[in-house]
Amino acid sequence: MFIIDIERFKALCALYFLNTIQPEELEELKSALNTGDEELRKIFNQSKKTVKDLPLFKELIDPHRSEMRNPLYKFFTSSKFEKLRIKLAFLGICILFVSMSVLIFYTSQLFHEINNIKNNLNSQNYELESKDELLDVLQSREMLTINLKGQKIDPEGYGKVIWSPYTKKALLQIANLPATNKDFNYRIWLVNNNNYFLLKADNKGSIDVTNQNSENLFKINNLPIDNINKNYSFIITLEEQGSAYNKPEGPIYLMGVF
Repeated sequence: MFIIDIERFKALCALYFLNTIQPEELEELKSALNTGDEELRKIFNQSKKTVKDLPLFKELIDPHRSEMRNPLYKFFTSSKFEKLRIKLAFLGICILFVSMSVLIFYTSQLFHEINNIKNNLNSQNYELESKDELLDVLQSREMLTINLKGQKIDPEGYGKVIWSPYTKKALLQIANLPATNKDFNYRIWLVNNNNYFLLKADNKGSIDVTNQNSENLFKINNLPIDNINKNYSFIITLEEQGSAYNKPEGPIYLMGVF
């Protein structure tokens, strides 16, 4: 027969109704009630009534109720906080977008500056190479200078072809020619007995002039002159993009004869 101390039973009842009873204690309480003792049942029912009358009973059986009385809890669970949270999230996205835009802008500016520096360095390197080429020509054993005179279309234009038969290097210097654009460019031709040979300036079949008032210096890479006694002449024409490369079609701007 199961026997339990009355005070112990009252304590178990209180723990049960306060929802703090442990599993082994709950088994002990059930065993006592299963004896059918009327006095124990009365104590159990009385304990239930006593605990329910306690001021904090509702909070004890439902801890969330005490949280709901907290002003912070009410605020964080309210619709106002939800709207504020959405606004803050939107503000964060805007700040991130602006930050990324500023970063992209300054990055593009940096790349632009880097490209400008590279272009300036390439231009300076090319200028140094051209001056080295000119120095080689000027210091060669033989040096020929063919003056290019402006024609009727542009009498103020002038130029020179400086050639060293010994080093087989040649340079073209031109000035006072109208600047070219995307539709037209200049070409330099070697003429012999009505035969035209397109010369390459800086490895290109065309000559771009970006500044009319500056002197432009170009390296001629394929000057096929094997006999300086032959009657050669040089002409510079303005040709439309896409025109034939076997003979000139545009007006002659500069001309010079050996």
